Amino acid sequence: GMNDHIAKPINVEDMFNTIARWVTPATPDRAAASKEETSGETQVLPDFPGINARAGLAVAQGNIKLYKKLLIKFRDSQGDFMNEYQLAQESDEAGLQARLVHTLKGVAGNIGATQVQEACLSLEKGASESNDDTRVLLRNLAETLGTVIDGLASLENTKQSNMMAGQVELEQVDSLLIRLRSLLEDDDAEATDVIEELEVISDSSINPELVAQLSRMVGQYNFDESLEVLARIESDRGKNE
Repeated sequence: GMNDHIAKPINVEDMFNTIARWVTPATPDRAAASKEETSGETQVLPDFPGINARAGLAVAQGNIKLYKKLLIKFRDSQGDFMNEYQLAQESDEAGLQARLVHTLKGVAGNIGATQVQEACLSLEKGASESNDDTRVLLRNLAETLGTVIDGLASLENTKQSNMMAGQVELEQVDSLLIRLRSLLEDDDAEATDVIEELEVISDSSINPELVAQLSRMVGQYNFDESLEVLARIESDRGKNE
């Protein structure tokens, strides 16, 4: 049975506290040391409209450099969301709008953009119920998202942030790829959540078109073909390292 629950977006500290209630670590000093290293970060973030930085930092394990990278990735990848959504309305691809909203909801939760996340939830519910107020919900999402994107405009460009995040991001991408392979081999649709994380923090060694293709295949439960695409991503990444 289920002894406990860990909600998404993942708060790493809460996750380990939950696990600690049920599992006794073999080397508890290592976890304590890791926490001490993370708490050594001395940078201060400015206030960004529509963003709960405390919640976002918890997802980034307290690493401010990485969190700034996630903020910039969010700005750059979701700044054109409304245009993409409008194009999806005109597209024949089934479920494309829903996937765009679901992806935005996930990455918004990762950076602590709670109002955007809630607006996505409302839009998902309204769309699933064929609500006549869907346009109002979409307008609300556009306004809350616009506030966040405008607030992030002052952050340094992606190239500068890439240099800052450096080794931390490389290790995170490696970890995500390992998790993703395990989920796909188990035919687990939770792989979608890992792909969303990968879309946010992936580096130049990963082809975004392959990631998008992978996301579509997992959404269609084509796990065997998804593994083939993942193998191409892993191969390309190995060549670039």
